[in-house]
Amino acid sequence: MPIYTPTTSTPLPAAVEHCRRITKRGSPTLYLGSRLLGAREQAAVWAVYATYEQGNGIAQLGNPSLAALGLQEWWQGIRAAFQGRPGGQPVSTALAWAAQAYSLSERPFEDLYQGFQMDVTGQEYGSAEDLALYCRRVAGVLGELLIPVSGQHHPDIDPEPLVQLGQAIRLTHILRDVGPDLARGRLYLPQQRLEHYGISRESLGQADLPEGYTELMGELTATARDWYQASQSVLPQLQGRARLAIATASLTYQALLDAVEQSGYDPAKSVQVSRRHRLRMVPRALHLMSARH
Repeated sequence: MPIYTPTTSTPLPAAVEHCRRITKRGSPTLYLGSRLLGAREQAAVWAVYATYEQGNGIAQLGNPSLAALGLQEWWQGIRAAFQGRPGGQPVSTALAWAAQAYSLSERPFEDLYQGFQMDVTGQEYGSAEDLALYCRRVAGVLGELLIPVSGQHHPDIDPEPLVQLGQAIRLTHILRDVGPDLARGRLYLPQQRLEHYGISRESLGQADLPEGYTELMGELTATARDWYQASQSVLPQLQGRARLAIATASLTYQALLDAVEQSGYDPAKSVQVSRRHRLRMVPRALHLMSARH
């Protein structure tokens, strides 16, 4: 049975609205940043994110066989969308439009597919480099896609800083979600670093945090901050609303990382950034832009 069922042809406005709702629910921070773009660019960002969120939802299914089948269908749907054959499914309809309107590359979505397959197989990450590759595949490519869909067409813009922004965002979520991920049978922390600090998988589920846990999490936090810092180099290359949108999203996710650190990395705590705090990031982003101008 298909994970999602193709429908009759979906009008583009309805497809975009469907993607908008997915983005608002799935990533309030990205949604806030997208609202700073023009209407056409907003629609493209929502189409890309909804495609990501659809695949992510499938990858999180508890049944690996069903998830693997669903991801294969999801990937086939993306390929069909790039060929102009979305089949009426709302997210695919919006993606087909965005791919054509902004000359998107299919390759980042293939990287995303490979990253979600890593989730489905329950792969654990031996080294920090292995974890970085995972973060790059499942989120770094989203940063790369933000360049064309935010209306930036200059050929000299280097996508790597935005790839690093995506990596930093995914690592931030990993650091926040150690507890929920363990409950789903997943552990993203690098095995080599766990062994270095003498931390077993079993000890992570205990009420008292194991010795060395805070140090390990601080080490990974420093990596995320390095990626956030490296991503700032792209801001002077961006124009207008795109620069503001990306700066706002970056600052908001950095605030989430700060909150995770301030919580003591407690896996039992649910750490969020409030809507009021997210809105405060807009004037801070404007200040950052003026300082770098």
